[in-house]
Amino acid sequence: MRKIAFLTYDWNTEVNYQYEKGAEHFLKDHPDVVVHVYYGYGSYGISDPSRGAYQIFDLPDFSRYDAVVMQGNRVWKEANRQYVADKAHALGLPCVSINYPLKHCILAGSDNYGSYYKMVEHMIVHHHFTRLWHITGLPASKEAQERKQAFLDCVKKYGLTDCRCIEGEWEQSAGEDIAAGLVEEFKEKKDMPQAIVCGNDDVARGVEKVFLENGIRVPEDVALSGFDNLLLAQTAEVRISTVDRNYEQICYDALGTALAAAEGKDVPSTVYTIGKMIHSASCGCSDDLTNQEKISRRLMYVNDYLKKFYRLHDYMTEMLASSNSPAALMDAVEAGSKELEGGNFYLVLNGPYIENFHSRADVRHYGDRMYLAAAAGYNHPRSENDMYEVFDRCELLPAPFADESRLLNIYPLHVQETCIGYAVLEEVSPLMEFDFLQILLTLIENEIERMRQRNVVENLNDLLAKMYVRDRLTGLYNRFGLEKYGMDLYENLMKEQGTANVCFIDIDNMKQINDTYGHDAGDEALECTSFLIQKTVSGKEAFAMRYGGDEFVLIGEKKMKEALEKNLACMQVPSGRFDLSLSLGEIEVTADQDWNVHDAIHHADDLMYVIKKQKKMSH
Repeated sequence: MRKIAFLTYDWNTEVNYQYEKGAEHFLKDHPDVVVHVYYGYGSYGISDPSRGAYQIFDLPDFSRYDAVVMQGNRVWKEANRQYVADKAHALGLPCVSINYPLKHCILAGSDNYGSYYKMVEHMIVHHHFTRLWHITGLPASKEAQERKQAFLDCVKKYGLTDCRCIEGEWEQSAGEDIAAGLVEEFKEKKDMPQAIVCGNDDVARGVEKVFLENGIRVPEDVALSGFDNLLLAQTAEVRISTVDRNYEQICYDALGTALAAAEGKDVPSTVYTIGKMIHSASCGCSDDLTNQEKISRRLMYVNDYLKKFYRLHDYMTEMLASSNSPAALMDAVEAGSKELEGGNFYLVLNGPYIENFHSRADVRHYGDRMYLAAAAGYNHPRSENDMYEVFDRCELLPAPFADESRLLNIYPLHVQETCIGYAVLEEVSPLMEFDFLQILLTLIENEIERMRQRNVVENLNDLLAKMYVRDRLTGLYNRFGLEKYGMDLYENLMKEQGTANVCFIDIDNMKQINDTYGHDAGDEALECTSFLIQKTVSGKEAFAMRYGGDEFVLIGEKKMKEALEKNLACMQVPSGRFDLSLSLGEIEVTADQDWNVHDAIHHADDLMYVIKKQKKMSH
């Protein structure tokens, strides 16, 4: 049985839903494949979302998969997408990137250039337009650049010189703003173009709306086209000519390519899914009546789901708000989840989040332990901590649940950067298509965090009494020191030199030392490691802390791993009872990765874990 991890990040749930249907279709045709879909919800119009939106991509253990597929938009920054691709590549896994080229990745997606060229050519050859304008998408987007180049090449081929490119964005509001400026321009100069080819449907819809409001007829005065074939183009007052990218087939082809590569077959470096031209009313072609019938049925479907959503929203809001304990809250979640229509539903809470439920400790990453907190139809009793089971993070769900479904849809639960956990559905929920599912999951995560914050307030005085910045045993900073001093150093290094080095240190065989020689030997190991660290960073601009247990963190302006290893080789434990061995993971963070200090520590920890695992395998 082959397993594929599909990581997707997009604000457009209509598009995400089509990708989901593509995965569902793929699994029907490939009964020997399992697909786990990890969602990072984007936000429409927000160019810099909370880092919590990306936490879900740290959850999958790629060593348990045979291939990785990634899909995202420009908000999931290229440096962070490349980091995921590099992790997969380091394990020897084939990785497919949809729409965006990345190193070590097969590129899948739409033929932006070819499809856009065909649309422009249709305007010229079929409608005989000689004065065409182009409104681009976001200039920094590679897709926008490809479409712009297609426009320029096509008008050049046909010898058209009375053409113009206007820089835009991807949002409908950008189309409205540009169109408003053009309306004023037309009044003064009276030199309207015959057609405007827009970078996507959102922009085209914005242009059409403003033109019609100002008496500019579409297509009689100005023809229009878009790109994507989204619902807003299909339901526009004048149906917008566009390109159907066939997102469902793109996902199908991407998964198929990843599977073929995992099986050792030769695959091309680029896999394009052919788009379909939709020539309709906005460019002067006739409307497709069959399509209008489909739209009518779809709008009726949306109306039915709106009514159901409002009922479910009101029910869950009341149930969640009236819950006065974690167990009651989870019971309410289970009761409401039956209406999500996504098969079996599971709610998993992050171990560190639960274990710090009564404190203000920041929980910004998934821990090693997970808690099954809610499972609709699960008849086992809850344990003392109001959870069903504790299980390893790598499993996603405790046995036997993880092995019962070939499709798992994993949705993040977070409030800003606080990592609460994740929800799992075993089927594609129709509530996903129009953002209903995300809204309901937001209700759940907010209510969980509200209950946690209430507990935090109740325990605030105890927390304040325990606050200190240095570890008693080693004299190094602790986590409070990290927040007070380490974060400042990290941010200053990023601001002043654009890089910072973070080293994660773990003492090897600590349990064996404690079990064999006693806990005083374990304390000696901690003290020796502290001495080694302080000796290494002495006189340097660096921050050193005991991260917890037998783990330490170093933050500095220069690389520290080599110096640590050199000093370690010369070091002898005073008692001579054991040899001190350390696993070190160091990462150099650059400003374009946009990682805060917690992100950097987490990734350095990942590298350390790989090294420790390699040591164990070599023995």
